[in-house]
Amino acid sequence: MFIFFMVSLSVAISAQFKQTVRGTVIDKVTTSPIAGVTVIVNDGVGKLIAYTNSLGVFTIKEVPVGRNNFTFYYMGYETLYLRNISVNSGKELFLNVDMTENVTLLGEVTVRGYKKGEVINQMAAISARSFSVEETERYAGSWADPGRMATNFAGVLTSSNDTRNDIIIRGNSPAGLLWRLEGIDIPNPNHFAVQGTSGGPVSMLNSNMLTRSDFMSGAFPAQYGNALAGVFDLNLRNGNNNKHEYVLQAGLNGYEAGVEGPFSKQHNSSYMFNWRYSFLDLLQKMGFNIAGGAIPTYTDLNFKIYAPTKRAGTFSLFGLGGIDKVSAGAENSTDQFNPIKNTDLRNNTKIGVVGLTNKLILGEKANLITALSYSAQNSHIELDSIMSNNTKQLYYSSFFFEQQLLVSMHYTRKVNSRNTLSAGFIYKDKWIKQHDSVFYYGSYLHLLDLNNEHLRLIQGFMEWKHRFSDKTDLYIGVHSQYLLMNDTKTIEPRIGFKWNITKSQSLNFGYGIHSQAQTLPVYFIESSNAQRTAYWRTCENLDFSKSQHFVVGYNNKLSENWNLKIEAYYQDMWDIPVETRPTNFSVLNLGSTYYNGTEDKDSLVNNGLGKNYGLEMTLEKYLSHNWYLLTTGSLFNSRYKPSDGIWRNTKYASNYALNFLLGVEYPFNSKLSIDFNFRVVWSGGIRSLEIDKEASVASGKIVYLDYAAYSKRNKDYIKADTKITLKYNMRGSTLECGIDLINVTDRNNIYSESFNPATGVTSYTYQQGFLPTAMIRIVF
Repeated sequence: MFIFFMVSLSVAISAQFKQTVRGTVIDKVTTSPIAGVTVIVNDGVGKLIAYTNSLGVFTIKEVPVGRNNFTFYYMGYETLYLRNISVNSGKELFLNVDMTENVTLLGEVTVRGYKKGEVINQMAAISARSFSVEETERYAGSWADPGRMATNFAGVLTSSNDTRNDIIIRGNSPAGLLWRLEGIDIPNPNHFAVQGTSGGPVSMLNSNMLTRSDFMSGAFPAQYGNALAGVFDLNLRNGNNNKHEYVLQAGLNGYEAGVEGPFSKQHNSSYMFNWRYSFLDLLQKMGFNIAGGAIPTYTDLNFKIYAPTKRAGTFSLFGLGGIDKVSAGAENSTDQFNPIKNTDLRNNTKIGVVGLTNKLILGEKANLITALSYSAQNSHIELDSIMSNNTKQLYYSSFFFEQQLLVSMHYTRKVNSRNTLSAGFIYKDKWIKQHDSVFYYGSYLHLLDLNNEHLRLIQGFMEWKHRFSDKTDLYIGVHSQYLLMNDTKTIEPRIGFKWNITKSQSLNFGYGIHSQAQTLPVYFIESSNAQRTAYWRTCENLDFSKSQHFVVGYNNKLSENWNLKIEAYYQDMWDIPVETRPTNFSVLNLGSTYYNGTEDKDSLVNNGLGKNYGLEMTLEKYLSHNWYLLTTGSLFNSRYKPSDGIWRNTKYASNYALNFLLGVEYPFNSKLSIDFNFRVVWSGGIRSLEIDKEASVASGKIVYLDYAAYSKRNKDYIKADTKITLKYNMRGSTLECGIDLINVTDRNNIYSESFNPATGVTSYTYQQGFLPTAMIRIVF
């Protein structure tokens, strides 16, 4: 009824709304502004034309609301086309455009249409793509979360847990992912983040503040380090420096409010703030069964202040922070938050990041980016045992406080149109307080006592890109790391090559060695004597975990709106921490739970091995003629060798994955449009430890078959989601209403298997069932 009402209302009102489009045009390499660029909107009848000023800034007024095409032309640079860009009445559109200098001979003209997913980082040659905020918010099942949205990409698997947004890349542990925001390495930006993980139930990153960003799944450039699997390189947009704008929103991720605008129009400075509070507890009260039963509450704040100066470059001050709380009673003691039976759990977490960057343009050929950041993460977890008389006894307590100070510099120089050089360093100083204790035979036993223990890491990199022509690029780089605590170091060469065989086809190759330091508390694990009267550290001298990536790819732009990409890869890993005694343990299987997995381990050594290999395919149709398509497929294997010398499947060896997303966007008129998309995910199940049921019944407790660890794969994970979004442009505002239907078939996907030794009964915990959610947003 609501849809028909909106359609009737829009038809009755025939006025055509207009909006202002502004933006900047810069050189892709030096980021210096380009003056005199011709900007054309909707070339043909009714076209609009503007030119960039000395600062590379352009303004076009009276642009019609709806989808528009933009052309950017400047002599000596590749002509750039942006297709089907959405212009809304509630918010001015600001375009950040980078143009690539021609390498062709004078008089030749290169025309390049912007390809959706084209990577921002000009040093990335393979296994990389960009994504837009529109994709994050549009795709069914994404929940406006960059992490969940990324599972639509080839090689990125759905987490083993629907309540988490872990990113599993090509069979790697989610802990192998590097998060970067505004050019700065940041800790896990998710609510209820745990040491040694990169995911969580809800992202703290607010999609209303993000702009086009990069995602890399292998053989990434030398400016990135301390990661084995991939990189999420996120960018925040600047607030509107011309007028004040506001957003109000309510949905699955929470209630939120945002504001942005100019500090001073004269100086072009701006601010942007967005606050959010959780929503899931309300759904639970309405009678919907939320997977796990333990409902988390959280709040977060994102902000960015942008201040350009005349001589000192541009300054950006940004930050994000969150406060989390969850309580899981004994009735939920088998769920994801509280896996220990007969206990009450309380988990309180706080996390914050603040960063300051300065970008200085050094003439027309170079720039220098300097950054300083501070981050902190605090967690307090308590478990109460439920006694036979229903009284409670504090069983386990963990207090954790980790801080990090980071300083970095990144210098880039375009020697000429063919050669670009880049170099920089990153200094990180982490320090930690952690106190863990457990009730043991009538007294509290301290498991870990750390007081401001430091881990200092120095990273450096150099890169060179040579363009033989507009058809062929060569990239060479090297990254190095030095861990001061134990004097371990790495040298990591990287290389990339791209050859445009024809105007529509290209071959790509990438190779790189990548290493990663261990999670901070691992270095301070202690062993003790049998009487627990003497303790000593056994993991202080652990080396970096290491891997080398080999990737080859083929890309074919089948037509203006269709693209096919195929990649094959092999990843070899060594120096992986495993136990000294022969077991099936390896850190390659950690990183996707609400605990770090090393609490009961000691005496780890770098003797483990691993390997991942596979084939990926992406077929994509960009939005045109009112519909779009994204299909990805992956065939792969993931193996590891622990201290017992047996090659096994890793936990994340689900072996195959298929994603299919089909969407239709239909504009009823210039003011009202509807977007409908449907997504299906089909992948092999995550693997688990094998239970020896006979031995478990005989002993009265769970006994695992160590030799068969991860040989069993859960049933296939199949989930269908759909999303319907209405957008209505009014005078000076835009209203969006959406319905996201999660797991529309209500399929029971297995989360975990449990076995009761007393009864001999096997039971299963299932992932999220059918869950309808709604979203409403108004921008004005």
